[in-house]
Amino acid sequence: MNVINTFSTAVALLFAGHLSAQEASLEAPEMGIVDETVKVLYSGPGNEGDEMTIGDARGIELRGTNPADLSDGKGSVNLLMPSLPGLYTIIYRGEAGVLTTENIQVTNPEFGVRVADSATASGSLPVFWSGVNQGGAVIALRNTDGSVLDSAALPANQTSGSVRIQLPIEAGPYEVSYIIGDNIKATRAIQVTAAEETNLFAPPQVMANTKFQAVFSGPFNDRDRIVVVKAPASADSEIMSYAYLNPYRGTAVLNAPESQGLYEIQYRNRSNEVLASDTFEVLAADRETGTLSVVALENYQLKDDSAMEVILDASGSMLQDQEGEDRIDIAKDTLLKFMQTSVPEGMTFSLRAFGHIEEGSCESELLIPSAPFDYAGMAPIVKEVEAINLAKTPLAKSIEMVSSDLKGTEGERVVVLLTDGEETCDGSPAAAIRSLVDSYPNTRVNIVGYNIGDEEVSADFESWATLGNGRYFRASEAESLTVALRKAAAIPFSVYQGTRLVASGLSGDSSFELPAGTYEIAFFNNGKEVRKAVVVAGSKEAAITIP
Repeated sequence: MNVINTFSTAVALLFAGHLSAQEASLEAPEMGIVDETVKVLYSGPGNEGDEMTIGDARGIELRGTNPADLSDGKGSVNLLMPSLPGLYTIIYRGEAGVLTTENIQVTNPEFGVRVADSATASGSLPVFWSGVNQGGAVIALRNTDGSVLDSAALPANQTSGSVRIQLPIEAGPYEVSYIIGDNIKATRAIQVTAAEETNLFAPPQVMANTKFQAVFSGPFNDRDRIVVVKAPASADSEIMSYAYLNPYRGTAVLNAPESQGLYEIQYRNRSNEVLASDTFEVLAADRETGTLSVVALENYQLKDDSAMEVILDASGSMLQDQEGEDRIDIAKDTLLKFMQTSVPEGMTFSLRAFGHIEEGSCESELLIPSAPFDYAGMAPIVKEVEAINLAKTPLAKSIEMVSSDLKGTEGERVVVLLTDGEETCDGSPAAAIRSLVDSYPNTRVNIVGYNIGDEEVSADFESWATLGNGRYFRASEAESLTVALRKAAAIPFSVYQGTRLVASGLSGDSSFELPAGTYEIAFFNNGKEVRKAVVVAGSKEAAITIP
């Protein structure tokens, strides 16, 4: 404790008539850690308005601090340290001014994690970390028994940063830990509180065999979805259509059943529990129908300030044989055809790959930095990629690197992830996608799943693509892989009649039977919504080109 400072301050104020014989004192450790709290003991007059705060080395109060109330006269305060290292001053002040101070040296931790004291169940939690990571470090959410519930890999050779992890459905105490191998370097406790009420609303009536929008709010956990079932619903009701949820939108697009009748939409979590529901009626078309086709403008390309990045999986599983060829060779051949036929010369393009470096590797490498597309110059780089046995699948890390890969891109960012397997490097692809979209809302993450036999993995991929404003495409062989890549580069659109959504799809891939009438095609071009009107006549075909 700074006794001399305390005594001199008290004496000066006593002679000035501002303080009784009772001293004001502070007792704090000599050092603190940035963005962490230190316990400070205090005693003093206990007047209304007495406060503790922190200032710089000169004793000038820092902006944005939240003073602690000291009106009880004696006790302790957990005082939050500043975010930058240096010499600071803990200040005890009263109505008449500063009563006493105490110096404290604030330093960077060797390892540390910083999170909120509490967070809502099923949400996404930002975690700020610090510490020297030479590879293999993760931030993990752990139960009180030490079991890991979710984790995010940290980039190697960085000393600080932030990641997101997924919170559990159940409320209660948990821990967020910085872990390297089997060693826990730092841990912070967090209290997970119950999620807010889940709400779900359907339009009262929709036309048979069209699309409609449901409005929702809820926990937004990974794999949360809205399903359509026949009413009255039961536990074993057949799911007629479904949509995974994007919390950034607040609406989900669903397919209306073909048959008239009463139906129900349900908000279900990953465990298939029903959190909310609403009913709606399906009506038959009340007039003659026609056909609407939406096609892409020939040689369409993203604007000059937009870009596309392909992430290619070359992990050990891509060495599996398929009809006499390795999966990696089929994937490379298909990617080269896609580049030659669907990527216009001059469009901003980049390629990242993983699995091609060494056995057991979780590294991800930018093979073609963002540049105007040049097939002749870029094709040889694709051809040289070779999968390596036992190499792992760092999906999250690869997605995390997109921000730096496409740094400076102000327009649309289209990411195409081509993979045959799940994350195997302890990362969280969902958190990586959320972080990417948080930073760059004008991003589409499309996932092409190649020979995915596990329905759980496919469900994860579909949910993650929805989080990334994109879509999930399944492919089992070369032909379907070609189609999937083409769809991944297509333009998504919606069809409205007035304010009512009736259809949605991808340019060049969709035609619809719609009741005769006037419609609007809505799509995004370089981050801005564009609408085009089209008239559908009974028993006629109508076509519209976008953009």
